[in-house]
Amino acid sequence: MKHLEHLSIINIAGEDADEFLQGQMTQDTQSINDGLFHLTSFCNVQGRVISTALIHRSEDLFRLILNMI
Repeated sequence: MKHLEHLSIINIAGEDADEFLQGQMTQDTQSINDGLFHLTSFCNVQGRVISTALIHRSEDLFRLILNMI
């Protein structure tokens, strides 16, 4: 097993988590299937990509895996 020091995991949970994330990233939170990872991006106000991430959903819990900055 290899330690991936360059990656971070962020957990976002709660009944409003999908609404919060919907306004923060390019992936439609309603289309994220339980158990699968999806690629998403975070953009600045000009629409340029700041960061990419993988997002996973399990009911009201979202898990983001992204590069540490």
